[in-house]
Amino acid sequence: MELSLLILFAFCLLVQVYYSLRYFGGLIQYRSQEPTHREEIPVTIVVAARNEADNLPLLLQRLKSQDYSNYEVIVVNDRSEDGTEAILKTFSGQFPKLRYINIDMLPDGWNGKKHALKRGIEAARNEVILLTDADCVPKSDHWVSEMSGAFDKKTDFVLGFSPYEEKPGFLNHFIRFETLWTGIQYLSFAIAHKPYMGVGRNLAYRKRIFLNDGFKNTQHITGGDDDLLVNAFANKSNTEIMIDQSAQCISVPKKTWASYLTQKTRHLSVGKEYRQKDRTRLGIFALCNLFGWFLLFYLLFAGHNIGWILTMFGFRSTLFYIIFTRTGRKLGVRILPFTLPLLDLFYNLFYLVVGLRVLAAKRIKWS
Repeated sequence: MELSLLILFAFCLLVQVYYSLRYFGGLIQYRSQEPTHREEIPVTIVVAARNEADNLPLLLQRLKSQDYSNYEVIVVNDRSEDGTEAILKTFSGQFPKLRYINIDMLPDGWNGKKHALKRGIEAARNEVILLTDADCVPKSDHWVSEMSGAFDKKTDFVLGFSPYEEKPGFLNHFIRFETLWTGIQYLSFAIAHKPYMGVGRNLAYRKRIFLNDGFKNTQHITGGDDDLLVNAFANKSNTEIMIDQSAQCISVPKKTWASYLTQKTRHLSVGKEYRQKDRTRLGIFALCNLFGWFLLFYLLFAGHNIGWILTMFGFRSTLFYIIFTRTGRKLGVRILPFTLPLLDLFYNLFYLVVGLRVLAAKRIKWS
């Protein structure tokens, strides 16, 4: 029994080391491509907003100041009950590039955010669609130029990165850790020509991709307006990433564990809709990570081969933490190195809880 568990433990660690060397380390050496064109390609920024009166002014002001001339902004006001429409009306008089659409009713069978994005994308005058959320803010005035500059004739998707604001407290530290870890995974797999998701807080794609199929068969699902579209249509030849810090969008993090748990439950629930090969690839790593931690504690408690066990796990952890720290520095995400072991363990326990919650949930809502 002990020998079987040792072998399983070693296998779990070897899988994690393989993923770290084969995929996750790729971001450290990656350099974003120089723009493939000098002329500005037409871009439409689409934002779905529901009760975002507190967040929209800052976003719209930053969009107004972008160092790009050939773009428009469409904000879809999805059944808001606050002052969202009044803010949009005020800004539209000051910001000629801004248009807004009011939605009063949600058609049967549609998720609210997906329907709002559909209306905005269909109204877009330009071929390249650039998405962000109402509670996000571009990190610089070069966001549009950087993201659009990654397009060439064969590019259909550009995956960006969107970190969260740094604030005091363990919750915020964990949110930024989880966001960086998620970014390392989907950006690294894209570099390895295996794109499987993006984040709607910072994502660009061609309008024709959406019009061909859009949210077909997924319009009723809460979440997945970003990653399911990428998962269905992104491939090794039509996808680029843009990770320069000036091309990032900064997001407002959740303030309570309850709201954050709800958010991650919504995100994880979409994973079952991924392509089988992506579910397998991600599932193998996640299970090996989780079982690696559980077997570590069990084998240490059993007291067998402690030196060998700690050496193996230490190598796995050192490799991971080096990749994590260097990538975080590159992407401008500050994670205190001495907190990584705790965050690593807590991440696996947290996602175990989220996974069980997804299995038990009957209905997921978009706020």
